[in-house]
Amino acid sequence: MIMVFIVSGCSKQATTQTVQDQINYEVKYNVEIPKFQGFVMNFASIEYPPVGEKKRVRFGYTIEKDNLPELTREEKELLRKGHKMNVLFGNPDSRNDFYIEVSNSETKIVNSEVTTISGEKVQTLADDKHAIFTINTGEGSYNLNVIFNDEINKQDSLNIAEQLVKQIVH
Repeated sequence: MIMVFIVSGCSKQATTQTVQDQINYEVKYNVEIPKFQGFVMNFASIEYPPVGEKKRVRFGYTIEKDNLPELTREEKELLRKGHKMNVLFGNPDSRNDFYIEVSNSETKIVNSEVTTISGEKVQTLADDKHAIFTINTGEGSYNLNVIFNDEINKQDSLNIAEQLVKQIVH
């Protein structure tokens, strides 16, 4: 049992490094892959705009990894052509508890409030279904969308946002 756990841990670390390498190769701005206590990365992609060069990186996180199968090469190619999305890890149909979208431009949430989390100004917008947090870093922005469910509530979303801020603001 211990051996399986160790192998599994190494595999996760290797996957994260592979995703980071692919991101570094494709986008021309710094992207940190955040880690969250109690959550695993379940999905990663690079999304291309219909026009221009502004690529966005998207991550999905969940409490437990979804058991949806990895996409085949053909499915990935269809998404690349049809949806302008390069799936780096996981399956876009996976159930995720929150998403992070990273862009090389600043983002402003309309009708948001500005609050301070870990000493940084963060735009926030929440309702009874989800909470959105935007952190502009000077190099770009990290947009966090936490979906409330039986396991994640508004207070949890604030804890997730705090973990994100501490990792991306230097």
